[in-house]
Formats: sequence, structure tokens, C-alpha cells
Amino acid sequence: MHIALPFTDLINRPKYLIEIFMNQEDLQKLKDTNSCPTGDFEGADLSGMDLRRANLSGAALKKANLSNADLTEANLSVADLTGAKLDSAKIRQANLEGTLLVSADLRHANLGSANLMFADLSKADLYKANLTNASISEAKFCSTTLPDGKISNRDC
Repeated sequence: MHIALPFTDLINRPKYLIEIFMNQEDLQKLKDTNSCPTGDFEGADLSGMDLRRANLSGAALKKANLSNADLTEANLSVADLTGAKLDSAKIRQANLEGTLLVSADLRHANLGSANLMFADLSKADLYKANLTNASISEAKFCSTTLPDGKISNRDC
């Protein structure tokens, strides 16, 4: 499925700022089976969804909206969540090993006991996120906003 969302510039000429690519079959498979490894959910609105224990390993979730979603114990290993909205999401005990979270919005997300080993959190916003007991060894932090609001550049 291809959706182009129009916006208007200062002279009121229509423009196409965002193009969203998402496979509707993958979305239906996820809803039916709670599993769609390597699925295409780029730009999808999955906000508020119950995705507990979902298998989304290797899934394309660029710019997806997962705000307030429940991803407790989900497998998101090596998924691409670049630019995804995960604010206030429940991601406790989830597997995010090797996941791309570049520029992801993780404000107020609960990542307690999550596996973030080797995840790329460059430019991610973790303000007020819960990282209690999360495994962050070898995770990449570059221009990353930490839960206390400070910026980490340890891996730039």
C-alpha cells in the first residue's frame, strides 16, 4: 500500500511531504497471529495496540507510531525503528538486541529489564524513560537524550 499525505506550503501549493509504505497483509498477519518477523510496517499507526509477546524480529518499523503500545516481552531484535514514535510505550522485558532506534521518540517509555544490547540509540529521546535493569551494554549513544534530560555522546 502506498499513501501520500499532502500538505500545503506557504503559497498554498500542494506538496507531498510524507510517503508511507506499509504492507496490509503484514498488518493483518500481525493482528491474526501476533507474529510477523521481517514484516513491513513503515509509517504504520500501531498506537495503543496490544503487542505483548509479539514477534517482530527484523521488522521494518521506520517512522511507525507505537505510542502507548504494549510491547511487553516482544521480540524486536534487529528491527528498524528509525524515527519511530514509542512515547509512553510499555516495552518491559522486550528483546531489542541490535535494533535500530535512531531518532526514536522513547519519552516516558517503560524499558524496564529490556535487552538493548548492541541497539543503536543515536539521536533517540529517552527523556523520563524507565531503564531500570535494562541491558544497555554495547548500545550506541550519540546525541542521545537520557532519562534525566542530559545528552550522551559516549559513542560519537
